Amino acid sequence: MKWRKTKATPPNAAADKAAGWIARRIIKVREKWVSAMNRLMSKLSPKGQKVFWIVGIAVMVCYCSSLIAMSFGKGNTTTLRLGSIQRPLSQVTAKKNIPATVSQKALIPIIRFQNYLDSLAKTPDGKRQRDSLLKARPGLMDSLETVERLYCK
Repeated sequence: MKWRKTKATPPNAAADKAAGWIARRIIKVREKWVSAMNRLMSKLSPKGQKVFWIVGIAVMVCYCSSLIAMSFGKGNTTTLRLGSIQRPLSQVTAKKNIPATVSQKALIPIIRFQNYLDSLAKTPDGKRQRDSLLKARPGLMDSLETVERLYCK
C-alpha cells in the first residue's frame, strides 16, 4: 500500500498570508533604501565618501556618548539607570496573625500578591503597571482588604 503525503494546511492561513505580505513590504522598502543610498554615494568622489563616513560615525559616537552621559545625570531619564534591582519577595513573611481555622496554604497566594502590588509601587514602571491593573480591576484592592479583614485579624 502506498502512503501519500498530504499537504498540511497551516492552522492560521490568514496570519501566514499577512506575515508574508508584511515581509514582502519590508523587503521592498529595504531595496528602495539601498538603491537610494547607492545613487547618493555614487555621486560622491572617494574623498567625499570618506568625509561622509567620518561625519556619520562622529555623529553616532556623539549621540551614544550623550545617552551614556545623560544616564549619570539627575534628570528623569529613561535611559540607562543605575541602582539596585527591586523585586517582590518570593517568600511570605509572617506579618499577619492567621487564625488556626484558616489554611495558611490558601492565604499564601493572597499575601504574595499583596507583596507584589506593594513592590510594584516602588518604581515608575511598576507604578504604571499597578495603575493599569487597578484601572482594569477597580474592586481588586477592596477584595484584598476584605479577605484580610475576614481571615487576618
